[in-house]
Amino acid sequence: MKLWNRLLTTLLLVLFLSSCGSEVTTDPKGDIKALLNESIYDIYLNTGGNLTVAQVLDIGTEHAKISTPVKIKIRDDGGILHSIESVGDKKIYASIYDRTGGRSDKRIKVFQEGVQSNVINTNMTGPNRMIWDEAYGKMYVAYAFTPKKDGIPMAIIDTKLDKEIGKVMIKGAALFYKLHGDYLYVIVTVANKMGYKDVPDNYILSINRITGQTQIVGSTGKLENPKGLAVNDKGIFVITIKDDPTDFKTSKLKWYSTSGDLVSEFPLDPGARDIVINNQGTAYISHNDKSVHSDMNGSQITVFDTKNKKLISKLKGFKSPTELVLVDQYLFVLNDRDSSISIVNTNSNKVIETIKMDSGMFPASLEVIKQK
Repeated sequence: MKLWNRLLTTLLLVLFLSSCGSEVTTDPKGDIKALLNESIYDIYLNTGGNLTVAQVLDIGTEHAKISTPVKIKIRDDGGILHSIESVGDKKIYASIYDRTGGRSDKRIKVFQEGVQSNVINTNMTGPNRMIWDEAYGKMYVAYAFTPKKDGIPMAIIDTKLDKEIGKVMIKGAALFYKLHGDYLYVIVTVANKMGYKDVPDNYILSINRITGQTQIVGSTGKLENPKGLAVNDKGIFVITIKDDPTDFKTSKLKWYSTSGDLVSEFPLDPGARDIVINNQGTAYISHNDKSVHSDMNGSQITVFDTKNKKLISKLKGFKSPTELVLVDQYLFVLNDRDSSISIVNTNSNKVIETIKMDSGMFPASLEVIKQK
């Protein structure tokens, strides 16, 4: 994303603030102008419903210079912003998931060069996570509140026309998404509990990026409590833990072919949560719990060689690490317990910086955008 995209994101935030009278809280040493700093990476995090932004201004093998994080509260005539996604062409989408008081919403606002140019309303409620397919000019939008007999809709929007061009019906709750090759891969959970009895309770669904055709991926219908997903040319990698709350110690990394055949599985330490894999086949796996489910005492990142099927190392010192984002040689780790982000240089597997984003509860939706 180029400089104008970063400035455009800032303009969008300022537009929300100026139009809805939202409060802006900053670090005593910070200012909203910090968002205009020219950066290498921009970091976005949802902290208790607020958007907190920090920028990596300089980074090396053993250090990183970070701007003071800026926290922004955003409200738009009662609507609550869920996520912002750049779709190129100087355009940004903003999903409005629900409203204050618990009511659902259904809007996706479109901003062109910092000015609201359109509102997309697909008549489905609860738009939340958006996944942009840049190659085909499509935005996939998951919806939370519109279950149907044939599934829960995921809208497909043409980002040139700002128009819904189709939808995919998913039987169950879409939990994790990854684009790779010709497909969008989706981990779907609790389908049987939601009343869909003709599919497995948990499974991986492939969605053809051209035709929209869906298919359950092979034997992945036997998944138990999936927690993380990564896809590369070698196959599909899924983190699983036991459904039985008394069996906390059993975590696994399951490796499937893209046709769904189980290639191998590896035992993991307890509390596994998320996975990313670099171009060399090295997997990084977060462990947010330690002794029981949801104790938030995990402190480890497992480093695993998927090519040679062996453990490389266990990185310690994190605070309930959950979400992972890998950009270039840097691993960004969300520490759930104190709403901080650790930056790991994967060449040395050492933490070079930890950023205290906010003291708010429930940090989530970590996103890192490369600017240079």
